[in-house]
Parts: sequence; C-alpha cells; structure tokens
Amino acid sequence: MDYKLDMSMMFAMHDALRRELAQVGRIARLRDDHPGALLRAALGWELFKKFLVVHHQAEDDTLWPALRARVAGRPERVALADALEAEHAVIEPLLTAIDAAAADPAYGHRRFGDIVDELATKLTAHLAHEESDGLPLIDASLTPQEWQHFAQDHTERLRGDAATYMPWLLNGASPQMLDEVLGKFPPPLLTAFRREWSPRYAALDIWPAAGEANAAEVAAGEPDALKDSVLARRWSPRASCRDAAPRSPRPARCPCWPRPSRPGRPGPGPWASTAPWAGSARWSACCSAAR
Repeated sequence: MDYKLDMSMMFAMHDALRRELAQVGRIARLRDDHPGALLRAALGWELFKKFLVVHHQAEDDTLWPALRARVAGRPERVALADALEAEHAVIEPLLTAIDAAAADPAYGHRRFGDIVDELATKLTAHLAHEESDGLPLIDASLTPQEWQHFAQDHTERLRGDAATYMPWLLNGASPQMLDEVLGKFPPPLLTAFRREWSPRYAALDIWPAAGEANAAEVAAGEPDALKDSVLARRWSPRASCRDAAPRSPRPARCPCWPRPSRPGRPGPGPWASTAPWAGSARWSACCSAAR
C-alpha cells in the first residue's frame, strides 16, 4: 500500500519489536538453563520493555486521541481506534508478570513460559492489526501536521536515549528499511550514527547465549545483583565494531554506512524533522571533529 504519510519509522519500530520478541521466546525455550534468570539479566529485555512502553504510551497519549477526533461520527472507525488502544492495555501487565515469574525461584518457572507465549501471541496480533487496519485509517484520516505532532511527541520521549534507540531500531533491518530510514538522516547524523552510535551498540552484549546460563544459575538467589553487574558490563563501550566482533554476533562491518540515493526516494518526513538527535550534544562533538 502506498501511504501519503511517512510510515517508515512506524514499520521500523514494528520490525524491531518482532525481532526482539523472537529473542525473548528463544530464551524462554531454554528450559534447562534458568531462562527467567537469563532474561532478567539481559540488557535486551530492558531495552525491549522500555522502547515498547514508550512507543505505546506515545500512541495512547497523542495518536489515538487525534484519530478519534478525526473519525468522530463514524462509529466503526472510532471502535477501531478504541480496539487498538485496548490491545495496548494488556501488554504492559504481561511484561510485569514475566518479571515477577522470573524473580520467583520457587514457582515462577511453572508460569514463566506460558506468560511469554501470551505476550508473543498478543503483541504479534496487535502489530498485525495495527498494520492491516490501523495504519490505513491513520493515513486516510490524519493531516501531515497531526502525524508530525505524534512523531514529535514520540521523539521527545526518546531524545535522551537516541544514541541507543536508533541502532537498536535498525539492528538487523533489511536493506530497504535502512534505505528508507537512513536516507532521511542529515549528513552530520549519518556521521554520528556510523562512527559513534552504531559501533558502541554493536559492542554491547544485548542477548545472552545459552552458555551464559551457568552465570545466571549461580546468581539465581540474587537476580538484581546479577542484572546490575551484567548491565554495567554490557554498557561498557568499545572503540569500534571491529574491536567488538569477537564478542558480538553482529558482523564486523556495521550496516550503517549511507547508501547511494536513488531516484524517487521520498524526502525527509516528520520523523526526520523531529528526530531525537536534534540538538544533541552527544554527537555534535564527534561530527564536528569529522567535518
């Protein structure tokens, strides 16, 4: 479907959530490796929860009210907006329930896998519903200014995390998605993304391998201490993607180099003009040095 509004960041977000949800499911299936302790210790789980909740809260606070106002008088369209928001309401309690089960060494394992399965089922269904019905309605109903207002609100909530959020968002993205998103970046941002943000993210240990289960088992009695130590270690930056390659499943060459432009590529949309890196001092020094 061709959209009049720039939906590239929305689809990138949905792709990222599906990718990370698959990692959650992989860990939950490690029945002999204390999956609950592994998940609680994973930086990827913390990032997944944070960015998912921020995304849904921005939609609840800004997107759905604007959509309802536009479709008022059309009960079936109002009902769709209500249904999409109601689907959000069941997701966050499942995140809390997974953490509670993972933290319960006595009985948590009995319900941990079932709750993860429920999260996967409901979140996957919600993303599909939003893409099949919600986005076409949004595209047909909202003005570019209203869509930009939502994009700006979403951006403001993530501004402080831009250097982590953007590489997280595009990690493993298809060449087409990279083209659509990176093609909207201004040159200074491409420099920061390529030379600072993406290498630092590539050096992080986002999701544990099965072999890390032993560490989780040893610390099962103190999961918070384990998580604190693991998160501290995984946030330690490395100099470059090449340095990180022996520790990371990501390739040594980051997929963040700008791709050549091609005719017909749409220009910057509201997601680019209200980007979370705007005015950020975290990358300006890097880019100034590069220039």
